[in-house]
Amino acid sequence: MFEDPNHPILSRRQFATRMAVFAAAAVVVDGLVLVLGAIGYSFLEGLTWLDATVNSALVMTGNGPSHQPRTTGGKLFTIMDSLLGVMLFAAVIGVLLTPIFHRLLHSFHSRLQVDLPIAGETIADDDRTAKQPLELTPLQVVESESWQEDGDLLPRHPK
Repeated sequence: MFEDPNHPILSRRQFATRMAVFAAAAVVVDGLVLVLGAIGYSFLEGLTWLDATVNSALVMTGNGPSHQPRTTGGKLFTIMDSLLGVMLFAAVIGVLLTPIFHRLLHSFHSRLQVDLPIAGETIADDDRTAKQPLELTPLQVVESESWQEDGDLLPRHPK
């Protein structure tokens, strides 16, 4: 669904399309829960459709009901609607924020590409033909760091 770290960041148009798809999914899910809540309040508590929808929306967002339930069924429905509605509302917010956080982290990853050897990997020495294991102390790494002029944020391994 999302591009992996080796792919470039999406263009603004593609990102806007992705956000529109996620927002549409969030609206559909929230709308469905809102309608189901309104139906429940309308039938169990005898509220008008507008009052039932307002009640469902307030319970779903964690604000509490605008009309206090009077029947046992209405009270049980309010408990279930509030538990499921608040969890779903939080999940929908997470779904809406996912593309934004992915883009942010992807941009960090693409800017912080460092070509340091992996632990245990060998590096070639210019004076020798044999490879030797990379064993640098932290002090040697700090002393030998050279910043690249191409805008990298991290130093590269000394050549």
